[in-house]
Amino acid sequence: MKKYIAAIWLLTVLSSVYAQSSKSGISSMYDIPNFEVDSETQMVVYTNVVSVEGSKKDSLFVYGQRWIKKHFKSVTSIMKVQDPEKGILEGKHSFYVNKDVNGSQTKGELIAYTFSLQFRDGRYKYTITKINVQKASYYGIENWLKDDEKLADETIENYLQQIDEYMKKFITSMEEGIKPIPAKKEDEW
Repeated sequence: MKKYIAAIWLLTVLSSVYAQSSKSGISSMYDIPNFEVDSETQMVVYTNVVSVEGSKKDSLFVYGQRWIKKHFKSVTSIMKVQDPEKGILEGKHSFYVNKDVNGSQTKGELIAYTFSLQFRDGRYKYTITKINVQKASYYGIENWLKDDEKLADETIENYLQQIDEYMKKFITSMEEGIKPIPAKKEDEW
């Protein structure tokens, strides 16, 4: 009798674990990133304040411009606002995500986003938002996050993973680029 109860308990646990790891009966090979959604705009947002001790607003603005020129190929087509007095840089950029077609990676959806950098003495704030699939009308990725059917689609899950990876690399590049360049040490000989 104890073995019978233990077997039923084991089957119940295993079926519960399977149900939790599977969405709509389709198991997924991707993890959906935990996107932050702004409470006001209801849009996915990446934002943070980065401290740069001892740097003035004007210097940080110049470091921001320097990073943008290094990071993007065509600065003039990307930048929408460059206001040194207010310490604001704003731009819009896009990139393609890849999709798997019969085992080959091909160009998928075009993903656009806006970014904003606001500078103050000793710190700056970045905001990346309006992350959307380029279509005839605005289609933010938050629409995918609200739709269980879309989330069950491995292609959409893969797109969301690629978007999150792109944004994390973008942020890392920005944080490494927007800071003073260390002074070169002269060779003593």
